Amino acid sequence: MRGDLVENVRKIQEYGIQVQAGMIVGFDNDDATIFEEQLRFIQDARIPVSMTGMLQAMPKTPLHDRMAKEGRLVAESVGDQFVFSNILPKAMSRVELYKGYRALIAELYEFQNFRRRTLEFILNRGRQVGGTFKPRREEWLLLGRILKDTVLAASPRRAWFTLSLIGTTLWRDPSRVSDAVGFAIVHKGLYEYMQQLDGHLERVIREIEEADLVVAPV
Repeated sequence: MRGDLVENVRKIQEYGIQVQAGMIVGFDNDDATIFEEQLRFIQDARIPVSMTGMLQAMPKTPLHDRMAKEGRLVAESVGDQFVFSNILPKAMSRVELYKGYRALIAELYEFQNFRRRTLEFILNRGRQVGGTFKPRREEWLLLGRILKDTVLAASPRRAWFTLSLIGTTLWRDPSRVSDAVGFAIVHKGLYEYMQQLDGHLERVIREIEEADLVVAPV
């Protein structure tokens, strides 16, 4: 099944279309292996951007009603699946869910993982309709600002990532360099957001572990 889905995504990409993913972890059938499975799928399907969150039961939905009847609601939804799940998972503990999710999003936007799947997407995507891109003066100025933020004023790791992504694309297929520039700035924004999210998840995990210690039988 996963292999068929990967092939279907790649077929869409061959028509010049970028596929973005919206993924969820924490379903009843998800155990602690789901995090590695989702990472492998995103990498194999060469999907640069995947917004991955945890399952939430929204009020006035069948899922919310079922979770309430089963006694598995821990709170009402806060409307942000990236920082919270209001469901007690079935095939793993809450700590396993949060720790696995935290590790998953860190791996998704780790520099090497993002670079690998993004380059594979850029270099294997089908040609788009519209002819050759001819940058105007405004585009050159924008490129200068982007390179300043992602190379000159960035950490050594960020600078290497940007230059490697753009340089490899220039070497392999110069006509697609605008894609590489775009993904370099996309990664910067997503990586910074994920870093903030990581700190929040660390606090939530600590709170859950402390609460479990309080209610644990003596």
